Amino acid sequence: MRASAVLAASEVGRAAGLSRQLAADVAMLGAQDGAARRVPLRVVVPRTGDGPGLVPLLTGLRIADPPFATDLLPVSVLHTAVDRPQLRLSPAQSTALDRLARLLTARPELLGEALRASPGTVAWLRVRASEAGAGPFFRPGCAGAAAVARTWRRCQDLTAAGPVSAVLDASVASVPAAPAVIQAPFRAALLPWPAPGERGRDGLCIEIVDLPVVAPDRAGPATRRALRLLTLEVLQTAHLVLAVLPADELGGDAKPSPAVAVLGGLLDRVRRAPHAPPVVLVATVAGLRGRHGMTDLGSWLRGRGGRTVGPAAEGLPVYALALPEAGLAARLLDGTVRRPGYAVRQAEADWAASGLAALSDGVLRPLIGEVPREVPVLTVRRLRAACRDVRLGCHDLTARHERPTADPALPPGSGEPLRPGDGRELWDRLEAFAASALAERTVRRLATEEGRPRGD
Repeated sequence: MRASAVLAASEVGRAAGLSRQLAADVAMLGAQDGAARRVPLRVVVPRTGDGPGLVPLLTGLRIADPPFATDLLPVSVLHTAVDRPQLRLSPAQSTALDRLARLLTARPELLGEALRASPGTVAWLRVRASEAGAGPFFRPGCAGAAAVARTWRRCQDLTAAGPVSAVLDASVASVPAAPAVIQAPFRAALLPWPAPGERGRDGLCIEIVDLPVVAPDRAGPATRRALRLLTLEVLQTAHLVLAVLPADELGGDAKPSPAVAVLGGLLDRVRRAPHAPPVVLVATVAGLRGRHGMTDLGSWLRGRGGRTVGPAAEGLPVYALALPEAGLAARLLDGTVRRPGYAVRQAEADWAASGLAALSDGVLRPLIGEVPREVPVLTVRRLRAACRDVRLGCHDLTARHERPTADPALPPGSGEPLRPGDGRELWDRLEAFAASALAERTVRRLATEEGRPRGD
């Protein structure tokens, strides 16, 4: 567990696939205290189009209000037994957001250009700049559904400023060090999510990640690189990927947005990776299409996805989903207000006709049943693969830093002595050797434990 945490914090480990998400999974599964041991279930929802859509429907939590096509940042929603939703930003994120806010408020001409579509956030920045002085714009956390939605909207608005200038782009690129986290109770009615602490489901840690897919014109080059790294890390540690895109674009009735091509490239990388998660395409439509309309549409789209998304869509299951109707039905059926019987029956029919019942029964419910048995084995396999790649990468990195030398005072294999100003090279060497040793010890330990039961 300690080796995984160290490797996940290093550039060498992250480049080899040992991400913070994988290290967190290892820590949950490897906890010595039985009460602290949890089994992770991570459902990642990469999406094109406007607004989160599916994630608020699955969780019952309004993430952004209103949603914009400029949303860039991912957020993880954890299913926990809290009284009200809580947003947590990492210290690095809150610091980066503060730096970005001060940069914008110090340049009024940039502020107006970058946030033209977000007048509310502009007004808030100006008021906070006059009130806060040297104080922070963003705190590490907030609580309450309204406060969470409002704060997250401001985070998304600020990060949309990247394409305006190279300075803003570099500042925005430092924000997505890791997904922000929202802790919240999930909507339980009609969806298969067990309540936290439910009998027979103890230790299941459900996480749903909203992952906007960034089109090339929506972010500067530095931000795109940072988001691409984070996106691949999150997708490669998923236990299920629900890729969401409009049905008319998937079927070829409308010209696909640039983000669809990016989504196709991401899915191709994920599906070709070792120990890849299952991938499902979710095609969104506006309006119900009869009792069996969504099933028929999904079957028709299954044969056309490859033309739009590319080879990554070949053979993937497709579920059609009417998001507005599903959301309305969920609110009616999950509300605490007593409703007439005919309204409940109509909402139940709309829920089934919207396509979400089919997605729940065909994908989500079976997944939850398999998680306790499959996830520990999958996590160990992913860790072993990452450690193997770390070892290979470290040896390659060390070889690249070695330079021939004829100095007899140096030990064999030490290469040319470092000159003043070579501090970065020294750090790379130390990191490579430390990571290599940790990886070797981790792989040896895993190799000796292969005789244990497969769930360990």
